[in-house]
Amino acid sequence: MMRILRFVPLMALLAACSDASGPGDASVRLSAFVDQDAAAGEPNVEITIQNRGAFALLLARCGGRVMMNVDRREDGRWDEYTGDVCFAVVEEPLTLAPGDSATSTRSLEESGRYRVRLQARVAGKPGSLRESVSPAFEVR
Repeated sequence: MMRILRFVPLMALLAACSDASGPGDASVRLSAFVDQDAAAGEPNVEITIQNRGAFALLLARCGGRVMMNVDRREDGRWDEYTGDVCFAVVEEPLTLAPGDSATSTRSLEESGRYRVRLQARVAGKPGSLRESVSPAFEVR
């Protein structure tokens, strides 16, 4: 089986990152790694979430995965491609301590340009909800 690994954009993982500063020194870095396996058909995108801030962050999760939205670029604008809906029992939020990382994987059926959106809250700070957006990445 031939496996093709692509880093998107063209540089290594850190090139596909986003920093978003939020309330209470919340900083989230999102990176996307696209693993395109010609035999499998659907490429997997592994999203890494890193807490670069000084406070613990709370991430919504369901069924063992971190909840996030995937947008697809169409006709010059971003449209929601998949939104996370939880049909299972909603779990306690994932606590991400300063400096810690978590990963989540998504399968994308169609070629195109995508990005990921993630919401996080600073632990113990009501009203601190913040959205982070990854840079765009290509699925071929």
